[in-house]
Amino acid sequence: MNIIIVVIVIMMYLCVQQRKVAGELIGTEREKEIVLEAERLEIRDKAPLVLAELLYDVNIIAQIKHHRNLFCRVCV
Repeated sequence: MNIIIVVIVIMMYLCVQQRKVAGELIGTEREKEIVLEAERLEIRDKAPLVLAELLYDVNIIAQIKHHRNLFCRVCV
């Protein structure tokens, strides 16, 4: 993997992590902002992996339901 792509994915990771800590992941406008950030960084195809890394833990079933709209926006 190219080092530039790795750096860009880390940037996306940090962006989503900050939003998660601030509680700014839920809501149509916030979800659209995350999608726009992935598009701006040109890593829309890798965004679901970043989100999965940050948003899921042992309670994945409940978390899938909670973050469904965000994942649908990123994956489509």
